Amino acid sequence: LSYDTPIESMKEMCMRRHVAPIYGGKNAISPENKDYLVMERLPNIFVTGHIHKVGQGTYNGVRLLNASTFQNQTPFQKQHNFNPTPCMFPTIDLSNGLIRMHDFNI
Repeated sequence: LSYDTPIESMKEMCMRRHVAPIYGGKNAISPENKDYLVMERLPNIFVTGHIHKVGQGTYNGVRLLNASTFQNQTPFQKQHNFNPTPCMFPTIDLSNGLIRMHDFNI
């Protein structure tokens, strides 16, 4: 998995039914009796962001959307040879499930 393929990471999260899977670690920030990051059932739409790379896809009928950013490449990203996709924004038409990409890079 890599920052360049956010949808593959999202598929892995759906397979593991957890939005912050860490092998052998504990994810809770505060001591809770229940892990609220577990997907008890798969959602219809799963939206993430943070890595600055736009993406769309599906996994077992789940629509996967990864939002982009409005920020150009940062020095940290340049150091790691990562090229973000700024100014791209996915939307989904809830009446038919079609995903549309909007390019605001004008």
